[in-house]
Amino acid sequence: MLSTEDYRQRFINEMSRKESEIDLIEATLLIAGEHNPTIDIPSCRSQITRLAEGARFCVHTNAPIEEIAAELCKYLYQNQGFKGNADDYDNPDNSFLDKVLESHKGIPISIAIIYMGVGHALGLKVKGISFPGHFLIKIIGEREIIIDPFHGKINSRRDCITLLRNAGEPAERLEHYLKAASNKEIILRILNNLKLHYLSHQNFTESLTYCERRLLLEPESLQDVLDRGLILE
Repeated sequence: MLSTEDYRQRFINEMSRKESEIDLIEATLLIAGEHNPTIDIPSCRSQITRLAEGARFCVHTNAPIEEIAAELCKYLYQNQGFKGNADDYDNPDNSFLDKVLESHKGIPISIAIIYMGVGHALGLKVKGISFPGHFLIKIIGEREIIIDPFHGKINSRRDCITLLRNAGEPAERLEHYLKAASNKEIILRILNNLKLHYLSHQNFTESLTYCERRLLLEPESLQDVLDRGLILE
């Protein structure tokens, strides 16, 4: 069994790659591995492979992009049961991909990782959207279709504007927030979610690990420098 230090080093190695070469699934599983060294990463990857194999019978990738998006949502949300854990949203297991694969429940960003992994395996161009307060994804084809993985549905622009206003942002900022997020930005958001969760529960040891990993990726992040000092104090 690998140690937490081993998982940290593997995470550093993965995130040191060029942006286009970062394996988002691997990086996310390595985050879970440092938290729980008993994780079986090959088994988790096999689960995603099997999900993609099943999706090939349900998602017709030569169809119009709207149909592809609808079929992907139906397969993962209705058929496979991957959905938001609205009843226990604050549970940190919702952020660890191995636990999400086990329970089929998570928060928007972790469910989105499943959608992205399956979509990429199908040859689709799927990008994450680091939307304020609610992570989304988009499938890019003849046009862009926005998907809310937490609720397993396609979002209209009006839906996105409602989410934006609920987050306290003006509708005029919609196009800015619909830009595709990089793999690094997605990982930073996952780490931030975990850092803030454990900090709010005064679990300073756990919170520090996520703060330190964010600083590995963004050494000049003033917020994380301040948070690290607060945690250590």
